[in-house]
Amino acid sequence: MQQVQHVRLGRHPRIQGQFHSLEDDLFVVMKDKGQDIGHLTITAGAAKHLILQLSEGHREFQKGCTVAQGTGFALDDGKVMSPVVNRSRRLTDEILQRMPDERRYPRAAAEAVRGFLLLRLGLHLGLRQKNLRQLLLCPRGHFPRSERRLEELKRGELRWNDRERGWEVLIPANAFKNAHSSFFGSKPFRLVLPDLMGLYTHLDAYVERHRSVLLGNARDPETFFVKTVKTTSKDAAYDQTTFYEAWRLTIQRYGIYNPYTGRGAIEGLLPHGPHNVRDVLATHILKQTGSYEQASYAIQDTPDMVARHYGRFLPQDKAALAAKILNQVWQAA
Repeated sequence: MQQVQHVRLGRHPRIQGQFHSLEDDLFVVMKDKGQDIGHLTITAGAAKHLILQLSEGHREFQKGCTVAQGTGFALDDGKVMSPVVNRSRRLTDEILQRMPDERRYPRAAAEAVRGFLLLRLGLHLGLRQKNLRQLLLCPRGHFPRSERRLEELKRGELRWNDRERGWEVLIPANAFKNAHSSFFGSKPFRLVLPDLMGLYTHLDAYVERHRSVLLGNARDPETFFVKTVKTTSKDAAYDQTTFYEAWRLTIQRYGIYNPYTGRGAIEGLLPHGPHNVRDVLATHILKQTGSYEQASYAIQDTPDMVARHYGRFLPQDKAALAAKILNQVWQAA
């Protein structure tokens, strides 16, 4: 363990001004003491909001290196993210509070609803970017695609389930990067979205009105998420780059707190892509339950993978989780 002032911070010396004592609890454990972490993007702000995110194109960090925060969790791929799952409501509330008037600004309102659903579905489903981006849409009253057809397309579908009375996501196992994982057992991924915080209201509005505004006169790619079609563009389908940019723009516009305007939900948050949500979900469940198995359910993977790549506990976290269970005995008394 090394104190911050003893670690070479490369081109980010400003971080040293953020920490003044051991109470800040940021520490860096490196396999190689000479390893420079200057290639990490570091946000300005208090320690509890610190996010260390790898530069684009450098997702693999030195094996065995762990960057951790005093809040108690570490991510082996070089990221430290505060548990923004607890703050996701603030972020989506920010979008709804700043929603433009649909009658006066239909396109801006449609883009805001799309951003809201990007975040909500990303946090509910924990999918990789490709699976979320290629998610097909079957509106209410239409006949959904068969599982065999979805397997041929290697894509999932959002459809209305009359029996469950809810919006259901069905994705065949072969659409996932880890299709042969024991998580699937050759069975599709199926989840009925919960109607919480008005999710179905905004889903219905997006499907019935906003999505067509975004499409304009362009050909419908039949995906749930579509780009805003302008005079200079013809294709409404997202690709890997444009989907990342759409997510990042939503975070920039609504998630990052601006002290000058008072807008933005989370102080110290950095712009990031959809894959970071998987890191947040896995880590959040680990912190809450201590179970690698339950964390793996959130990101459609195995407990071994979560234990190896996503997180590990500090001793005080293990003790706190055990104490939480044991304390229930005394509380009951």
